[in-house]
Amino acid sequence: MALMPNESPSQFAVTVPVGLPVAEGELARGLEGSDSWCLAYWLTARAEDSEHTLRAYRREAGRWLAFLAALAALRAQVPPSDNLLRQARYDDAASYVAWIQPEGAPVQPNLPEPPFSDLPVWAAAIWGVSHLRPKRTKAVLRNAMVILHGMYEELAGAMVGEPPQPAVVVNPFKPFRRKGKKRKGKGALTGQGLTPDASGVAKALSDRAWSLLWQVACEAQGDPGNPRSRRVAARRRLALAMLRATWERRSAAAELLWGDLQRSRDGTWMLQRTRKGDGPVFEAVPESLIQEIALFRNALDLPMLPCADDENGRSMYWIGGRVGAEGPISDDTFYRDIVELFKLAVERVGQLEPDKTKAAELVKEFTKAGRGPHSIRHTMATQFMSAGGEARRAQAILGHSSIAITTKVYDTKTSRELADALEEQWERSGSGTGQGSSKGDSDDDEQTA
Repeated sequence: MALMPNESPSQFAVTVPVGLPVAEGELARGLEGSDSWCLAYWLTARAEDSEHTLRAYRREAGRWLAFLAALAALRAQVPPSDNLLRQARYDDAASYVAWIQPEGAPVQPNLPEPPFSDLPVWAAAIWGVSHLRPKRTKAVLRNAMVILHGMYEELAGAMVGEPPQPAVVVNPFKPFRRKGKKRKGKGALTGQGLTPDASGVAKALSDRAWSLLWQVACEAQGDPGNPRSRRVAARRRLALAMLRATWERRSAAAELLWGDLQRSRDGTWMLQRTRKGDGPVFEAVPESLIQEIALFRNALDLPMLPCADDENGRSMYWIGGRVGAEGPISDDTFYRDIVELFKLAVERVGQLEPDKTKAAELVKEFTKAGRGPHSIRHTMATQFMSAGGEARRAQAILGHSSIAITTKVYDTKTSRELADALEEQWERSGSGTGQGSSKGDSDDDEQTA
């Protein structure tokens, strides 16, 4: 009898390693070459990446391992081994690609139909991932291929056993890893050369689009008959206000706790933020953010500011219940809140912008691929630099390691200054316009020069 996808044999708990038992920086002792060891080795090699990126790595690798465990159980009708990564083959990767690629518009046609829709609950629990099928979009597929292909390439260089041999021999995702055309020059890093604007400027919202998005967030009240809906609307406004005030990446904004908000001796409000290479640092925030916090807490029938120590470990976006009660909310929750505001803005465009042509442009802008929390970071930095803000201050707020990154990604003044200089030279050289000499005169000049 075939093993059903949601069956959970008791022997699985013994045979398969549960979760990710190895922390980054520590390789499993006595399990060299096992799936747990491979994950620890790979994550240790990527330790310099941001916590948000590492979470994406863990999630994708865990989902792939849960998928392999389910396939092994279906095919062999026995508990899967702890060498799934090493045993994976091209057919397994093809099934995985078919499982996550966009429905109705497959990127990789003629792939075998996956044997299940959602992952078996037991397989997902083993590796600490959701059992639900992921969103079937091109972005999800692309990220999965980049991450998993990179993981196998990294593991191919890890030598285990006696005599030493690669931790994995086959990279099953190699046939599915699309290689884009190489971009020439340094523009590959900044996006310059692909559009007339710096990459951050090209990804920023226009002033009108940002104004409308903020208006929608401020006016959203949720369902009047549903208290939780009203609280969610308040949380979304606070999330957008936080991005507006701090220009943070979503992972850094999502992890904020009430204990991170402090006031200095001179009365300046400060937030503790994590900076690459510097660790936690306190940085100033505007008074307007404190007003937004007061509005948010008022919507929850709480004091304007936290006054009890037991709130220090609570998420700044907590609205009741378990989510955020004892730590940060997830990146996904924060991301969904901002994306929902973009969707709401699309629905409200017709009411807030009477000009149909402009309304259509705004809809196109709100639905542009990649819209989310990072769009607000780009928007704030672009507006600041366009208004004449100093690049050094923008660098400090954004947390860039180099001012060159800030100017390349957001500074449009340099381009305007170059255009002005060229225009001045054009005018300067204009006195001779229409007074060109004949070829004969030119030859005489060359002989006398």
